[in-house]
Amino acid sequence: MENESFRYDSNETIILGLLDKITSEKQEITFWQNINNKRIVYKGYVFDLDPYKKIFIIKSLKNELLLKLQKGHPVYFHANERSMIFKSEDYVREGSLLILPIPRQVKLNEQRSSVRFNLKKHLLRSVQHQKEVGVPGSGKFKTFSVNCLDISQTGIALEINSSHLTRYIIGEKIVIKEVAGIPVNNIEAEVIHICPLGKNNKLFRAGLVFTKTLTPKIIRDILFTGNVSV
Repeated sequence: MENESFRYDSNETIILGLLDKITSEKQEITFWQNINNKRIVYKGYVFDLDPYKKIFIIKSLKNELLLKLQKGHPVYFHANERSMIFKSEDYVREGSLLILPIPRQVKLNEQRSSVRFNLKKHLLRSVQHQKEVGVPGSGKFKTFSVNCLDISQTGIALEINSSHLTRYIIGEKIVIKEVAGIPVNNIEAEVIHICPLGKNNKLFRAGLVFTKTLTPKIIRDILFTGNVSV
């Protein structure tokens, strides 16, 4: 791709979300050093990611020892996920492991600014929300809980079954109280579309847009709190 299709991004939420996907899917990454006009290349994958300590660990493929890596030279990394590229000058080498801080800035290919994060495989993904019931304008509200399919700073997709279709009408607004156990400050969201979820005519996807953008911290907490393997 040409350089115009790439941009630098310092959004911590986006960087953590991409690393989380690369880690969970065990995507292969390439990392290298340029020493004396020679490039020393290794292949590996993210062995562990700790968003609270702000570190992650790369393990080389086939447990290859990283003996050729030299201090004083930056290590460069490339992942296929959005063609992410970054470098680090601060790292610790332990056999086939490379321990380094989560990058503050990465280079990515251009995509929509509001990245959606998939929650379908997360342990916690319930969405607690309130909506008006009965006659419109009745002022009677009831609390419901359904699962989240994905989320971004600007919107959310809910997993609903066919018996709930009359509960979610395009143009209707709900008040979201928490997602995956994380409070979201009673943010209001409007239903903008409803469609079948794949070929299953019993499950549907309800897409909603937030009236106010979620903060990066809330997204980060939703992605990692209660979903971190110990």
